[in-house]
Amino acid sequence: MAASVPFSEKELVARARRGDTAAFEELVRIHGTKLFSFALNLAGGRRDLAQDLLQEALLHAYRGIDSFRGESSFSSWLWPILRNALLRHRERTEAARETPLAKSDAVADGTLPVEAGLIREERFGHLRALVSRLSVEDQEALTLIDFQELPFEEAARLIGIPVDTLKPRIFRARQRLAELVMKHKDLFL
Repeated sequence: MAASVPFSEKELVARARRGDTAAFEELVRIHGTKLFSFALNLAGGRRDLAQDLLQEALLHAYRGIDSFRGESSFSSWLWPILRNALLRHRERTEAARETPLAKSDAVADGTLPVEAGLIREERFGHLRALVSRLSVEDQEALTLIDFQELPFEEAARLIGIPVDTLKPRIFRARQRLAELVMKHKDLFL
């Protein structure tokens, strides 16, 4: 018995454009981890918000699949939709940005490897929370370049700006993040 050959992304998009929800679901399954990672970074590490942003973006993508011309991957096409979901969320909850960060219980030095992993995870969560306080432009630059480790050319294409514009943006974003880290250094002790 011959194994079934998976559909290419181009074929799945064509089927989704004809109203095939299973094809759209397959596109989401293929790119799901990458898309959730994007959303999680934009959401400052808050899984519930990341899921909400991703769901909103996927709903917009499903409704607007006819606008996808296939000039990039599905996940690249979805990036600005996800970014816009974040912008809409920020507009709805602008007052929430001013809430102070809470420091979790401190853990003593000399911890076991498992505890060290938990501490690293907690610190990364604090870092994501600080990133979420930056402008959307700074967030997307840091997310794509530093968290997703994309090449500058690909990140610039996703954002829709020239590489020469992205390079100083990432420099300034890193400076702003460093300032926030210093201001909240007690979170990282």
